Amino acid sequence: MKKLCIILQLTVFLMVGFLALTGPALSADKPTITSHEVLTSEKFGIAYINKINKKYNEMQDQVVSKDIPMPYAQSREQAILAHKSGKVPSMTFLMSQWIPELATAGVLEPLNKYFTKEELAIYPKGFLEDVTFKGKIYAVPTYTGPICLYANKELLKMAGYDPPRDPKDMEDFKEMIKKISELPPDAKGNRRYGFALRTSQDKNSAWWFVPWIWNSAGELADADDNPTLDTPGFKKALEFYQWMGTNKYAPLGQTVHDSRNLFAQGNYGFVHDGPWLRGILRNITGQDKDKPADPSKYIDNMYVTVMMPVGATGERTGHANQNCHAVFAKAGDKEKAEAVKYLKWRSTDSWVLNQRFDMTGMMPASIPVLSKPKFQDDSFLKPFANNIAYMKGTPWKSMYWTGMQDIIAVAMQEALMGKDIDKIAKKAQDEVEDLVD
Repeated sequence: MKKLCIILQLTVFLMVGFLALTGPALSADKPTITSHEVLTSEKFGIAYINKINKKYNEMQDQVVSKDIPMPYAQSREQAILAHKSGKVPSMTFLMSQWIPELATAGVLEPLNKYFTKEELAIYPKGFLEDVTFKGKIYAVPTYTGPICLYANKELLKMAGYDPPRDPKDMEDFKEMIKKISELPPDAKGNRRYGFALRTSQDKNSAWWFVPWIWNSAGELADADDNPTLDTPGFKKALEFYQWMGTNKYAPLGQTVHDSRNLFAQGNYGFVHDGPWLRGILRNITGQDKDKPADPSKYIDNMYVTVMMPVGATGERTGHANQNCHAVFAKAGDKEKAEAVKYLKWRSTDSWVLNQRFDMTGMMPASIPVLSKPKFQDDSFLKPFANNIAYMKGTPWKSMYWTGMQDIIAVAMQEALMGKDIDKIAKKAQDEVEDLVD
């Protein structure tokens, strides 16, 4: 009996030793994809990310995907910091407009070698051009973001319009903003505003100012790629903001989150945003989980989506928030390959893209999926789909673009407060020229 106990003890000892030796080796061989992810920093996106990652891990024997919550406002800076520290995740969320700066700094891995021509043909041509810098593809298009206007149906009716009603041109749009702003206060005494505009002094507000420059037939760089701010188009866009700021048709100092919260309150005529705002508005009002029994109280029924106004060029204009994911240059080779494999699945798989739209309202960046009736026939999505033809991406493919945004943000503030437009534009041009010298 004593011998049997000794034999059992030895057997257990050997088994524990064997597991101790083999366990870490197996774990070490199992690649883990990690990502800086904006959606897991937003309440409305967590369930979606968890759901698709669970599905992906069930499909893969050797891959574990994990996401590191990263607020949108910190994504660009954190990518740079991670690269400098050398402790990088496999990949990161980014906006395509950040690519020139990050690629020049060596933060991002070129992805051309990971894709065939047939695989690249799945993505919209304009989106691919926007993630390409100096002939190299630096990111995988994950969801497209054509930007349109959300309009409060009740306020439109009160102002004498029959929704859905696209603004015909800028003069018509300004008249709509003015009429809504001049409506009497609500039952609680709260005033109405025509536009829940992003008016805070930051890069995001500057980026959302750009479509009004394009609408005014302006550009931010000339044919030789030199920055151009002291132009008629830039001044006309500043005049539009000045008109709204000085007449109190849009509140000042509002961030992206403020503009969305204000619109959800029901006292703002328009807000400028992407298709994902549908999911955000449901979340803000708590209706993502508890849909009201009375359909008239449902946030989805409070608004309609409409096209951007026709601009000085005779066409509707607008920008696209091209949301994508890039691979860190300092990640391991095996990690890079696995990250690209995951991103291909995440950006093209029909189940994934339908889940994303249903749970977040975000549009696919896959031509085959976008062509489905679900996306073509949805009245909410039609203005976004129709506006894709007019969308522009990064306005200046330069490593200095993010610096130019800071200059534009200051110019915006000065215009909103009523300062001299010619002086604002001249000062902005001087500053951007100093930036690139």
